[in-house]
Amino acid sequence: MTALFATEQKVLFFLIRSEETQGQVPVSKMAEVCLMTQSERWQMQYEQVMAFIATNHRRPSKYYAEERLLWNWLRRNIKLMSKGDLPIERKEKFKALMALDEKYRRVNQFK
Repeated sequence: MTALFATEQKVLFFLIRSEETQGQVPVSKMAEVCLMTQSERWQMQYEQVMAFIATNHRRPSKYYAEERLLWNWLRRNIKLMSKGDLPIERKEKFKALMALDEKYRRVNQFK
């Protein structure tokens, strides 16, 4: 699995710009198509999730279609980190993201 991250292949990725939907709009409204490396795409998703958590004070939800992509990215990286397959430079950034997430975690009000 680490060999997958070691290669910096260019992948076709649809870059979407939309402030009101956190960067996720229907395919018919896509702004431009560009080539990105896997690291660039990971960094872009990281920044989107970080901005979402900082703005909304919660994790993305799997129940809302406009948040689903962010939720899938977050869930996948949590699994990679717990298996130990997340590269070191990504692991450090992801730990910072999880610290921000922990800051807004729900608290049991009945304790």
